[in-house]
Amino acid sequence: MIQTWYEQSKKVANISARVVQFNAALQKIGLGGKLTFRNMNGKYAFTFTKSMDPLSFSKVELRHGIEYFMEMSIKIHNIIHTMDVRKVPGAGKVRLMGGVAV
Repeated sequence: MIQTWYEQSKKVANISARVVQFNAALQKIGLGGKLTFRNMNGKYAFTFTKSMDPLSFSKVELRHGIEYFMEMSIKIHNIIHTMDVRKVPGAGKVRLMGGVAV
């Protein structure tokens, strides 16, 4: 499970529809797992959960799932915080290299 938190905002009302789109894309590219966005004690948790089978564990699949989660986290941040837009340098894709997100 990977999770990030967002403060309460009036702009989160539109996020649920976006998370449905993110999940559809996640399944389409074959990564599996599920993204959720929930109100928890006045803050919002954006979570990526994926079951892992130790016998068929794939580091590459996990890495791609984390990269996808990070990209969607940035998109959610930009929807909520329109005055503090974040961008990923280069082609706009998060890539993990040597344990560091670039």
